[in-house]
Amino acid sequence: MAVDITADLHRQLGYSAVPGVVVPNGYDASAFYSDEDSRCVTRTALCIETDTFVIGSVSRWHPDKDIGNLLNAVRLAANRGVPLRCLLIGRGLQ
Repeated sequence: MAVDITADLHRQLGYSAVPGVVVPNGYDASAFYSDEDSRCVTRTALCIETDTFVIGSVSRWHPDKDIGNLLNAVRLAANRGVPLRCLLIGRGLQ
């Protein structure tokens, strides 16, 4: 079902409507779960306080990923005093 929706969205964006194959992202989101111990270890390693909100993107630098919009949202939140850190992970995001 999600594959059909993705294919339709790509056609609406102007990609070829010729039948093709949609390759899923390659991970099963249901395999991920909250782990408080890992959370604490990761926050400590990254020097992130427990009350700091973390937002991020795992992607590559590309206009379709709209990283600029994410950074604008982070700036707006920071300007309002929200304690936050933004993590960007991927090719071209150093």
